[in-house]
Amino acid sequence: MLEKVILRLIEVCKEKNIITKKVSLKNKNEMDSFIDVLSNKTCIPKLTYKKLFYGKYKTIRIDLLNIICKDLNIKMEYFFDSDLF
Repeated sequence: MLEKVILRLIEVCKEKNIITKKVSLKNKNEMDSFIDVLSNKTCIPKLTYKKLFYGKYKTIRIDLLNIICKDLNIKMEYFFDSDLF
């Protein structure tokens, strides 16, 4: 489920033109760049994103996802309105 959340974050950022190209989950440089952009766009520290994206955490807390959505100016309903889920 966490991988789907990460993929959806990438999708949302592309839709909102926060990033311009596809990010591969297997490319550490691309992931690090995405984490930098996402951290700058939200109030979530880079370390938290790194723990999420690199497997330190097994799931994402709903309150954290809610903060991310709020900072990206989207509703949770919109976030989960995807074929990924």
